[in-house]
Amino acid sequence: MSKYKNIKEAAYEANMQLPKLGLVLFTAAIVLTGMTLYRQRSDSLALGLLAALAGLTLVNFLSHAWADDTLAYLFWGLAALALAPTLAAAKSNPASISEKKR
Repeated sequence: MSKYKNIKEAAYEANMQLPKLGLVLFTAAIVLTGMTLYRQRSDSLALGLLAALAGLTLVNFLSHAWADDTLAYLFWGLAALALAPTLAAAKSNPASISEKKR
């Protein structure tokens, strides 16, 4: 019995750590997306998405806006469209990103 109890306790401890990892990964995704959208603020789509990200961040302090599937799919889909040129340029020429920052 003690063997199964140890496995059960180990599984429980691992499950308790998952929300912390998810929070760190989601926060990193939000921050990196916001930073990239800010760098592309001359594009109207990127600027609009940056404003939407700021608004959604404020709304999420009071409610769970990202839990709405339609909102999440729409935002992340548009963000992918806005960030695709930058990511494609970075893949073909990694120095192009650092040159744009200057």
